[in-house]
Parts: sequence; structure tokens; C-alpha cells
Amino acid sequence: MKPGKTIVVAVREEATASIALERAFRMSRSSQDHFSLVHVSRMASWQRVSELLTPEWRIPEGQPRPDPYAWLVKLSESAKAAGHHVTHEVLEGEPGKAIVEHARQIGADLIVVAPPRDGLARELLLGSTALRILRTSTCPVLVARGRITSAYTRPLLAMDLDESGQRVAQAASAWLDGLQADLVHAYRVPEEGLLRMDGYPEDAITKLLGLVRADAESKMAAYQSALPGSTIHLEHGFASTVMLEVALRLKSDIVVLGKHRGSITDERTIGSVAQFMIYNCPTDILLVP
Repeated sequence: MKPGKTIVVAVREEATASIALERAFRMSRSSQDHFSLVHVSRMASWQRVSELLTPEWRIPEGQPRPDPYAWLVKLSESAKAAGHHVTHEVLEGEPGKAIVEHARQIGADLIVVAPPRDGLARELLLGSTALRILRTSTCPVLVARGRITSAYTRPLLAMDLDESGQRVAQAASAWLDGLQADLVHAYRVPEEGLLRMDGYPEDAITKLLGLVRADAESKMAAYQSALPGSTIHLEHGFASTVMLEVALRLKSDIVVLGKHRGSITDERTIGSVAQFMIYNCPTDILLVP
């Protein structure tokens, strides 16, 4: 068994790199954890662009060229000086694919990504690289939103009543051990809306809801026993809106969600609930494959 965990920190630019690395340090549970700081080079694209520049915009021959990765080296060296086990590497290729492949090759336990700078986009809008990582990673992915000044204190776990919920519980135990989590599950009668539209008696629907809730209570109790100190929140409604409302109401600082698992053809699918939360929830998101 390897000593400690391996955390890949995917960084694109200096402005957001420190956010991602800071979050990776907060997820660390051992002084033996190793942090792989990775950046995917876009210099090939820049070289093509530079060829189109007029002579007055080009760097004269013989003049020293600035190191485009000086910020990456500086960030890595600063982390080492603080006592962390950090290495840095510049990868080549399509960013999302290269980062996921690197994580697979080194047996990473977690990937941390930060959103791109705001620019003209919405604050929570993710870039294509982050989405590719979320869709194809075989290990959990943490999406860092912005700077935080303290460790996580109130995680919210979105619990499905199947193997996805089990994976979420396992990830919480591995990365958020010791924190008292809120466990939320949204329940509904299958095709509940259609039943009402077809004139199904309301008292019969209420009875069905009672049965569905009782089944959910039983399964959620099993999760609670595996996560000491956790609190169960059973809410009736659509999963997406319930998750977001509970996260905002409880002021959760990280939400743990399971990613949709399907066939090979579904590899690019995150899942409707997870995708809704990624785009709309202002907290950090830990997505579990």
C-alpha cells in the first residue's frame, strides 16, 4: 500500500492555481500525502499565433524569452518550503484528457480543479477542461469555487438509495473523516405527476408516499450508522431543487455527489442532478465516480 494519498491539482493560470492548491491541502489527511501540480501547455497554439505577428510585435532574436512556467515553479517551490510533498509537471495535449490520463497513470486518489477566472462569464460557469475532467475521471473530483479561510465544517452528502449513495458515503469517510455530515435524500412516488393528472386518488398517493418515505428512512439509517454524528434530511420533491435548497438553508460548505454511471457510451454523462448542482450551487463540489 502506498504511503498517503496522491492528489492531482490541475491548474491553468496563476490567478486560480493557488486556490486549487490551497483546497488540495485542506483535503489532505496525512503528512505523507503527495500533491502533483499539473499544467497543460498551450505553447504549440501560441507558436502558431506568434508566426502571424508583425515583426515589431515579435521578441527580437537573441533576446531572452520569459519563462512561461515561472509561476508554476514558484508555486511548487513555495509549497515545498511549507513542508508539503509537491511535484510539478507540464503536460501536452488536450487539457481535460491529458489531466485525467496523468491521474490514471500515477494512481491518483483525487483531482482538484479550480474554475476559470470570471472574465465575462458567470461566476460559477465551468470551463470545458473542468467539465471533461468531471465526465471522464475515474477518481473523485473536487471543484473549488473560491478562496476559503477555514477547513470544511459542514458537508452535505446527496444520498441515492443505491450503490451511488454507498460511493458517496465511502468518499466522505475517506476525505471528510470526523466531520458531522448532513445526509439528504429527495423522495417521490415514481411518475407522481402523471398519477395526479390521470385522476389517481390523493389519499392513495399519500399512502404511496408514506411507503416510499419509510423505505428511504430505513436505507438512510444504514448510511447514518456508517457516518457517526451525521443528520438525516428526508425531503419530498425533485432531487435537483431539494439538494440546492437544503445546501443553501444549511449553509453547507461542500456538497458530495455521485456521478451517473452507465455504459461506455454514457462516459460523457455526469448526471442531471450533479450537473444542476455544479452549475447552480455556490459551494465546493466533490463529485464521486
